[in-house]
Amino acid sequence: MAVLFELIAAEPEAMGIVLPHGFLRQKQYAELRQLLADKYEHIELTALPQRVFRHASFETAVMIATSKRDSSRHMALPTRLNATDVAARDRTDFLSTGKVTAERWRTKVVKCGDLWIGALDEVWEYLAGYPVLGSGAEVHRGLQWPHQSAGWSVTPRSGFTRGVLKPADSLIQFGITATGYVDVREDSAYRQGPLSRAWGSPKFSPTCPRDLAGPGGWTEPRT
Repeated sequence: MAVLFELIAAEPEAMGIVLPHGFLRQKQYAELRQLLADKYEHIELTALPQRVFRHASFETAVMIATSKRDSSRHMALPTRLNATDVAARDRTDFLSTGKVTAERWRTKVVKCGDLWIGALDEVWEYLAGYPVLGSGAEVHRGLQWPHQSAGWSVTPRSGFTRGVLKPADSLIQFGITATGYVDVREDSAYRQGPLSRAWGSPKFSPTCPRDLAGPGGWTEPRT
């Protein structure tokens, strides 16, 4: 990011640059993003999918900053922000017609380099004063084994107890549709901690993106 730093330091009236996708939100670029907000009144960010640019096979971002601030004014001033998403499914239309997937606008005083406007940012801000799940419950993953398939059986086995492996195959809202048997032996567990938890207490199993978590086992409440 040395090029961007030098570009900002030169204080042009406006600038535009193609950047790694991580620039939008990663903490390591927060200082640069804040510097942009301190220097320019209007900042546009566009998140692009893979293969938009001929020599970039990875996701990228485009940043355009305009309306340079008066450098003699040192008070924090609002910045007009424009965040645009182009999803992979819209890549061809974007390249041929400029069609984008979504656009969001906000005007605010930027703090900590927070330039990007997420699709759910307004929701999170509205809920900021509400209690979080961890304030009323212990949050843990379920049972795990070095090889997930080895920790599951459709028939009773020694060292196994009734439970579910994949929520998609066994759970619906407020109900259990199918069960099997999960391995609860200490020498089979990937981590020992889950074996000692209060399986007899009520459980809540939230949904989770498939790319962030794989299947985990849940045992039947013990009595």
